[in-house]
Amino acid sequence: MEKFVDASLRGLDRGLRDAANLLVAFGARRDQVAAERAETFRQVRDKVTEFAEQQIEEAGRQRSDHQINLPELDLLGTKDSD
Repeated sequence: MEKFVDASLRGLDRGLRDAANLLVAFGARRDQVAAERAETFRQVRDKVTEFAEQQIEEAGRQRSDHQINLPELDLLGTKDSD
């Protein structure tokens, strides 16, 4: 998942850079565009990171739940049945 998140954030950064260059080409102030681009990237990165961490935690919980809740099987027939 980490590689996917990193690749997605790199793509976002490229897109924001292209959009910023376009805004500057049409007369926007470079310093203002750069600040807004950086803030937008930080906000999205934080949300993506938070979501990825939640998904990893949930997967860990589900894996633990499955391990805990597995019924005890008597495949060899060694236990007395009631």
